Amino acid sequence: MKVTMAAIGKFKNSPEKEIFTSYLKHIPWQIELKELEAKKALSGEQLKSAEAELLLAAIPKSSKIIALDERGKNISSIELSGVISSWQGE
Repeated sequence: MKVTMAAIGKFKNSPEKEIFTSYLKHIPWQIELKELEAKKALSGEQLKSAEAELLLAAIPKSSKIIALDERGKNISSIELSGVISSWQGE
C-alpha cells in the first residue's frame, strides 16, 4: 500500500515531525509526505480555497481520502486501523 500524506504548512523541527518520523519506523507501507503552502498572500475564504485546491491537487487519482479535522468524527486508532486494513483488500 502506498500512502500520500498532504498537509498545509511545514513540519520543520516541530514535535509533530518527531511523532511522524517515529510512526514511519512502525509502518510497513511506502509513505510520501507532501508539505504544501499557498504562495500568494491570501486570507480568510480565499486562503481556505487556495489551500483546498493545493490539497486536492496533491491527492493521487482513485485514492481513498482520510481528512483529519478537530471538528470531525472522533474514532480510535484501532477503528482507523480497521478502516485502512479493509482498503488493502480492494
